[in-house]
Amino acid sequence: MPLKIESGGRKTDLTVDQTQPLVAGEAFRTIGAVQLKGDAEIVITLSNTGTDGFVILDALQLIETKN
Repeated sequence: MPLKIESGGRKTDLTVDQTQPLVAGEAFRTIGAVQLKGDAEIVITLSNTGTDGFVILDALQLIETKN
């Protein structure tokens, strides 16, 4: 599933393979790290382009990290 994240003029494209099982005991998977601009709108676009079957996003969590 293609996922595009835009913030402050930056665009990040990620791909999630939903056919892969989650790690045992985990409820979520990490799909990547993106740099977001704190005072800018964040636009997240989910697509079904190039996929086969259903594309489902139950939840999305953005977690702040310190560098």
